[in-house]
Amino acid sequence: MNYSMWGCQDELGVAACSNLPGLWEADRRTCRWPSAELCLSTCGQCPLVHAARECKSLEHECCLMDTKNEHIDWSTFFHTITNTTTSMGEHNYRKGARFTFFHALTNTTISSTTTSMGEHDYRKGARVLNEETPWVAEFPFYLSNEEADELIRIAAQEGYRKEDDLPKHVRDVNVTNCDSIRCMREPLMGELSRRASELVGLPSNNFESMEFIHYGPGQHYVWHADEYSWRYPPKTADPVAVVSGPRLLTMFYYL
Repeated sequence: MNYSMWGCQDELGVAACSNLPGLWEADRRTCRWPSAELCLSTCGQCPLVHAARECKSLEHECCLMDTKNEHIDWSTFFHTITNTTTSMGEHNYRKGARFTFFHALTNTTISSTTTSMGEHDYRKGARVLNEETPWVAEFPFYLSNEEADELIRIAAQEGYRKEDDLPKHVRDVNVTNCDSIRCMREPLMGELSRRASELVGLPSNNFESMEFIHYGPGQHYVWHADEYSWRYPPKTADPVAVVSGPRLLTMFYYL
């Protein structure tokens, strides 16, 4: 199938993606995210893009779905991911799951809580703050001090701009997105993508690019409705946005 008609191609070009440093995991079969956004075709994402544009799922990526009773037990989910005495492999919210968006949520072999960056225990002190919609959990040691400083540096490097996507009475902030080649290839961005995937049990290709928000005196961001363009994605939509799918969770880093 010619996936280029669906906009699925290597942004950097096939030759560049074939030799892009840091793109591949050690097994040379799995791409690291978010760098993979630059090489969708090389990283094997085109079948996912095509299926998503048709509002379908591939057989290997989705488990049995009960379309009449779409449900995730958020209570079990949040209490499990904040349980610092168990490894991800012992998370019982996966046991017997009948409805999930991706097979990863029923995978009971996900690795433990330590990371490759200095064995940082990011779940230390984790707790659930709100036990009703919207569910909220806190991970006070999710970032090390050095990682927080590095995120601040990356955001400054990308450069902030005044918000212009939403009316000022809804959001009055300075923003920048990690959607440049330079930002997506930053080692810390790859580590945070891997860490979030490990924590919530979803593959990194379902994450949107990180957005940095800077608040000055008097600036604000109020309650608002998120967009739902993923439901019926047009053929002209960004293939990366199509693959990421609906927003199930939002992760905030306070720096």
